[in-house]
Amino acid sequence: MEQARHHDPFAEIAFREHPGNKDEVREIPPAAYEKQYFAPGPEKAKPAAEPSYEAQLADFHQELKGLREKYRPFMSDWTPAPSLCRERQECRHFGFRYQTPEDADFTRVLEGAGHWETVSVPDFRGPTGEAGRWTGFYRSEFEYKDAAEGKRVYLVFKGVDYKATVYLNRKCLGDHEGFFAPFEFDVTDVLQEHNTLVVEVSNDYPMMGVGEPGLTAIKCTGRPARAGTIRTAGGTTARRARGFTTRSISSSGRRFLSRTSSSGRTSMKAV
Repeated sequence: MEQARHHDPFAEIAFREHPGNKDEVREIPPAAYEKQYFAPGPEKAKPAAEPSYEAQLADFHQELKGLREKYRPFMSDWTPAPSLCRERQECRHFGFRYQTPEDADFTRVLEGAGHWETVSVPDFRGPTGEAGRWTGFYRSEFEYKDAAEGKRVYLVFKGVDYKATVYLNRKCLGDHEGFFAPFEFDVTDVLQEHNTLVVEVSNDYPMMGVGEPGLTAIKCTGRPARAGTIRTAGGTTARRARGFTTRSISSSGRRFLSRTSSSGRTSMKAV
């Protein structure tokens, strides 16, 4: 019977009968030997004695010990010591207080006026203030020796939620806005023997999951301001966090789409 032809050449190949299909599928028997070389004996072999669990465990540890000795030379760390060595000084202890109307005179903050709470970073602050938004200050004093000749000194933050403005010795180093991204400032020309560090932190309510009536947030958390680190280096490496998108549903059934960009800026809209 002639097979139907297909317009598609690839279909023609697929439906074409393979020459091997004509062979019957049959079981291949084992080879038969006419001459018998060994006659069956009248006695059966005794079953092999199985060693106990304790004996097997002892053999295992003995073999493992031998393997460790065999491969120990290959486990040596021959990595050369890095030529670049950076000195680090951690700043973990701070005074903290929320912003007050009197802080319109910012000199009060720089001089440490008011009641300060002693904290250690990382420090968590939940939603507070109007609609979950708040501004607070972290203040610390530390000593630092002169940097080596030809070296630069950087003040490094591993992360601050959400916006941080940094002051060192009454000079504004700059600000940073972002949730997870680390950032740093070159403070070589600002450092003194005795230093005063002030970090103004503004926490924005969209990142806290509040401010939208009836909104049920997927994740409601405040990113703690983590430890600043001073390091001496000949250069710096910039990092950037990727953006991400989350979806949430309000108690009334409305759907919201929250988009966080690589810079940390968050926008929310109903979908």
